Amino acid sequence: MKFGKTYSEYIDKHARNRLSGCSNVEFKRLKKLLKKCPLQDHGSTPASVASSASVAAASSTSPGCVGCGRKFFGELKDELAEVVGCFNTRAQQLLQLHLASGLRKYVLRVKYSLARDSIAMIQEGQTLVKYASMNAIAVRKILKKYDKVHHSNEGLVFRGRLLAMRSELMQSPWLIELAALHINLAKSMNDSPQLTEAVGEFSCDFDGAAAILSCNLLDSVKLDINLTCSICLDMLFDPVALGCGHLFCNSCACSAASVAPFLGAKAARRSAQCPLCRQRGVYADAVRLNELAILVSDRFNGYWNERRKNERKEQLKQAKDHYQQELQAFTGI
Repeated sequence: MKFGKTYSEYIDKHARNRLSGCSNVEFKRLKKLLKKCPLQDHGSTPASVASSASVAAASSTSPGCVGCGRKFFGELKDELAEVVGCFNTRAQQLLQLHLASGLRKYVLRVKYSLARDSIAMIQEGQTLVKYASMNAIAVRKILKKYDKVHHSNEGLVFRGRLLAMRSELMQSPWLIELAALHINLAKSMNDSPQLTEAVGEFSCDFDGAAAILSCNLLDSVKLDINLTCSICLDMLFDPVALGCGHLFCNSCACSAASVAPFLGAKAARRSAQCPLCRQRGVYADAVRLNELAILVSDRFNGYWNERRKNERKEQLKQAKDHYQQELQAFTGI
């Protein structure tokens, strides 16, 4: 079955019911927009006839094509922003519910009308992962179609911009958190007969050279997340995701940005760069991955406790030095 039909069926049968109020990428409408482009005819022209020079000339002389590009990317960007916003909000609500306790948990359930048991929470999380996957695949396919019609790499470049704008759904820290949530809930349910169907697409492998969290998504898309910190080269401890999507231990990320770990990654200067990709401004969008922390601490309890003890000593020392400096600056002594 072609993706367009699969996508339409998904929206009709699932998205409008379980994700009421959430937007979707208008895949069919964007494809129709491309069909009206004057360059569409070049797609069926032999390469010997339609040279790259003639295509470039058509691109520069056809006002319809210019309008197509502006309208296409503008509308896609707006639609994707709504999708990302909905996904992030719904994912955060579900994760807050799982981590909350007592009265706060009851209040969150009532406020967001969220699931009351583990199976229902798993199904809600799976719905959100499918929502992100379907829209991410739709974006990739429509951008590929754009480049095919226009004989260009503009769609590929636009995908790069989506990463810079934190709009690439497959790079979302909340997707990682939902995967960890599924596995954490699965363990707490002690092999419930309902579990296989609900959590079949998520797994973690800690036996290889590197710990990997795997998500088998739709359309043969597989997401493998390496759980090794690229700074200390050890298992992630108190993991944090920067705005660019790269994962680090909180203390390692903070040290790379010359900020005390007890202050948190968000306290870094705006000019601080990701230690891996060197992108600026990514610390402001840092996210603490609490579900992933639970997953790693559960699997490596000894390592986690030992490192927590060592880091607490270091953080107490850093906090003492920090406040002494603040006091000296204030008193001038």
